[in-house]
Amino acid sequence: MSVGHQSYAWINEPGLPVYYRFTLVRSLEPDEVLRRFGADPGTVRSMTLEERSSHPQSWLLVCVHDLGGWTLAIEDDCHDGPGENAVTALSAGTELVTVYTDVLAHHRFTHIVDGDVRTDFDALDAGTRFGSRPDGLAAAMRRIGLDSRPEFEDPDDEPEYVAHAAAMLLALAEEVTGVSVTAEMLSGPAPTAAVPEPATNG
Repeated sequence: MSVGHQSYAWINEPGLPVYYRFTLVRSLEPDEVLRRFGADPGTVRSMTLEERSSHPQSWLLVCVHDLGGWTLAIEDDCHDGPGENAVTALSAGTELVTVYTDVLAHHRFTHIVDGDVRTDFDALDAGTRFGSRPDGLAAAMRRIGLDSRPEFEDPDDEPEYVAHAAAMLLALAEEVTGVSVTAEMLSGPAPTAAVPEPATNG
């Protein structure tokens, strides 16, 4: 299967999350995904993106979509947050991929199988990869355009590449999972719950 990132151009449309983490988890029901995030069952309710965005602690919300064989978990307005703490628990006995973007324009892709980080990289330096199988997705990455570290002769070219980075990572996620994430999934109503605030040291 070869997936073109052009089909994910919608990710940069106004009104969609600017900072987020999308996590696709294989063979776990949505309620189990929420449980592994540490969600409070008493807080679960159906919410749209607009409702989540207006929540005073939007970055502590996780919504889930049952995609038939995979569950998509979405953290909107994500600034590191609970997703990092939940990854190991989420991947136990199964497989997941995450696509994450933050305020510093990092666009990170991670593929984990039962706690084993297979491939992990930032789209702005896709030639530098980490994990037990750093080159396991190299062929798919080349097809999508994620094979190396981009060089920008014109500074104006970098924002354009960054704009495409999220779309390319979503295309790679589809290569791994066979699941296509759509704008409707992000904005439509979905079971949503509050998750614990990350612990801080001090």
